[in-house]
Amino acid sequence: MDPEHQPSRGGYYLYRVVITRFPKGALFFYADDGEEFGDIDPEWEPANWNPDEEYISRFGSRKFFWPSTKYEYKSKKSALSRARLIEHYGATAVVVRSSLITWDEP
Repeated sequence: MDPEHQPSRGGYYLYRVVITRFPKGALFFYADDGEEFGDIDPEWEPANWNPDEEYISRFGSRKFFWPSTKYEYKSKKSALSRARLIEHYGATAVVVRSSLITWDEP
C-alpha cells in the first residue's frame, strides 16, 4: 500500500518516471530547418553490456533498449524501482507525482 494513499481525503496519486539525462553517446542529434533535435541512438549500449540468456529469450535479441517510461504507477515504490533500473544503465531518472486524483460520488 502506498503510504501517500489518503482514503480519508477520497483520493490517491499516480507516479511516473522521467529520464532527465542520458549517458554520453546514448543520444544522437540532428538539425532540421535550423532547429536541433535529439533522439535515442539505437546502436548505443551500456558499458559492459552482456545480456543473459533470459533476456535474449524474452526479447529475441542481444540488442539493448531503454526501459519504457510510458507507464503510470499506483505506488511510488514501483516507480522508484523503474527509475533505479534506468539509472543502472547510466541515465538519470526522477519520479514525479500527479496531483491528488479524486472521484465524484455517484
